[in-house]
Amino acid sequence: MDPILLSGISLAVLIGIIALGFLKKWNVGILSFGAAMLMGMAAGMSQKQIVAGFNTSLFVILIGSMFLFGIAQLNGTMDLLAKKTVALAGRQGWAVPIFMYLLGAVVAALGPGTIPGFGIVAMFGVPLALEMKADPFLFCTIGQMGSIAGGIVPWAPTGVVGISKAAEAGYTENIALPLFINTVIGTIFVSILLFILYRGWRIQGAAGGQQWKDIPKFDHNQRLTILAILVMVVCVIVFQTDIGLTSFLLACILVALKVADIGKCINAIPWNTVLLVVGIGVLMNVVITAGGIDLLATGLASIMTGRTAPALISLASGIMSWFSSTSGVVMPTMIPTIPSILEHLGPEGANLAPALMVSAVTVGSSCAGISPASTGGGLIMASLASDLKDHNITFDYNKLFIKLFLTSIFSVMMAVLFALVGGYNFTPYG
Repeated sequence: MDPILLSGISLAVLIGIIALGFLKKWNVGILSFGAAMLMGMAAGMSQKQIVAGFNTSLFVILIGSMFLFGIAQLNGTMDLLAKKTVALAGRQGWAVPIFMYLLGAVVAALGPGTIPGFGIVAMFGVPLALEMKADPFLFCTIGQMGSIAGGIVPWAPTGVVGISKAAEAGYTENIALPLFINTVIGTIFVSILLFILYRGWRIQGAAGGQQWKDIPKFDHNQRLTILAILVMVVCVIVFQTDIGLTSFLLACILVALKVADIGKCINAIPWNTVLLVVGIGVLMNVVITAGGIDLLATGLASIMTGRTAPALISLASGIMSWFSSTSGVVMPTMIPTIPSILEHLGPEGANLAPALMVSAVTVGSSCAGISPASTGGGLIMASLASDLKDHNITFDYNKLFIKLFLTSIFSVMMAVLFALVGGYNFTPYG
């Protein structure tokens, strides 16, 4: 089959599967498994190559973290912690998203990077939002924006990838500071627009609700659960352990101490969400192999000008990152193309700072990470489904999936707008 035709068909299949799942209220992940086999065979992939798209690392992170925080949810720890946080915030409910941004930034900047930051803000943001009657997507996405900003420091994984790939591309001058500043400004810009999108000014604080002195103290099992969560955070930040495996270990210890019933914890895991996230990841791998994402990126690159190059490379990076890893795939793929793009643009390209282009790739691809098909969005979906199920709140997986995906599209578009402004030399480090 003609490669261009194949890549176009793969994109059409992807869009069709998502639309079918939404219209018929079928699990998109299960549909994706079936479509991946047919599309993969058409692309000449072996069944082993198709199955290789199953993201085992993400699966372990999702199940491990959901198991640990499922214990915290079942024994009331997260609800009580959320109540105390709301009471502590007082009437300043609008300030909680700022707290979430700073929480994500601090966790990520301490060394482990964006993924542990993503996980922690998702696990804490959902019950906090439900307690405050706010939209969980607001707290979680702004918290993850903070994780993106903190994760770009030179010693965190994403920062290391950005700086090293820029050096390999021939940019050996110090871009660490401009990359960090542009990323912080970009994520704050997107966070403000997310705050507006979700009407964050309407968030209510503790006024009219329980005050700190009226909230009961944590019981023995809840104190043990909080200790386990703190140990998990310390292990991830200080010892760089895997958040999923660490959560499994600590959850097993809690079960052994009879803090929770293992059967109830397993039943509390939102398996529909897990299937949705990992299933669509398998299909994404086939689409990438078939050239669907490259087709989009190449098409965008072909229409670049000196003014639009930062915005379009940010858009191309965001599109790729919706279905793949930012630091593992997109940044190593896109950053090395910057010299040839600037050379192709001629005199216009000579006026573009490489740091701006690297920043555009980083911010665009990172903002796409809140997609439910990526790790950040997958963690949000898992935490949200688990908490809603525990509160006996009826919800539709596919509608939540579409809503979060649209939020991710909005975030990427705002990152593209930020990069476009940079193309007109309005950023500090253009």
